Amino acid sequence: MVQGKESSVLVDTLSPWNGRRLVRRLNRQGVNLRRISLILLTHGHVDHFGNALRLKAKTGAPIAIHELDAEGPRKGRNMAVSPRNAFQTLLAFFINRMKTTAFSPDIILKGEEGNLEQYGVMARWVRTPGHTPGSISIVLPGEAAIVGDLVIGRFSALKRPAYPLWVTDK
Repeated sequence: MVQGKESSVLVDTLSPWNGRRLVRRLNRQGVNLRRISLILLTHGHVDHFGNALRLKAKTGAPIAIHELDAEGPRKGRNMAVSPRNAFQTLLAFFINRMKTTAFSPDIILKGEEGNLEQYGVMARWVRTPGHTPGSISIVLPGEAAIVGDLVIGRFSALKRPAYPLWVTDK
């Protein structure tokens, strides 16, 4: 969540089975769902867009994703993942079958970066391919950024960054 003075931008919406938990958590944090001006998806995997339609219905906010990842929501499925080893190949069998209700995003982001000020927040999005071709990160004032799955914690040391399970060089 990126909060401005009058509105907020919700970044990613979790897996479809986490929808109620996400809404409860936002309510507990005092987030007024009607003040969410944009639902911004960092990439086209179900665990990031799985509740976008539910949140759009509750907030009235449009859903945005980069054009290179819009296929995921449109099909209601994960964009194909690219395994790097035998374990990931096995896991990909299941990951590539995850699905949710398909939908067309309201806003298709194009290019390499854009400003989010029109949605009431001081932030910008920047294309950061590596996890998926259309992965984006949200750059906040100062030295903070929301990077989606571009960098994850390690299973053995969650506070140390590592490559995500799925990477692409496109």
